[in-house]
Amino acid sequence: QEILARLPECLSCDAMDNFCIEFCTVSNKQSKAALLKALCFIPSNRMELVPCYARIVATLSQVFDDFGPKVAGKLIGQFRYLVKSTSSHRLASKIRNARYIGELVKFNRDGLGIPAEKVFYVLNSCFKNF
Repeated sequence: QEILARLPECLSCDAMDNFCIEFCTVSNKQSKAALLKALCFIPSNRMELVPCYARIVATLSQVFDDFGPKVAGKLIGQFRYLVKSTSSHRLASKIRNARYIGELVKFNRDGLGIPAEKVFYVLNSCFKNF
């Protein structure tokens, strides 16, 4: 669990790569579930973590085949929930979530497995609702 505490401090490429290497050496089913949960919920005041977390997801997806699709599925589910909400208080969450999905699309060529129709759903929803 102390490795998860260092996750928000991974702001450089070297720190992210070292985090991924260390996580791969100590990972088990519970730690993967905890990391999955941590990567899906970025603090609202830490927008700079979005590209870093996307890089970590892309790196770990090369080792754990199911990791990228699980994160992407959770983020798209969150996005669907946020789009249905008409509250203006959730605008920052919508923007953060859409940006995170966009960052994952950037890494999609590395095998994250985000289907194109889900990406187009997010884009279409952004055009309609923002």
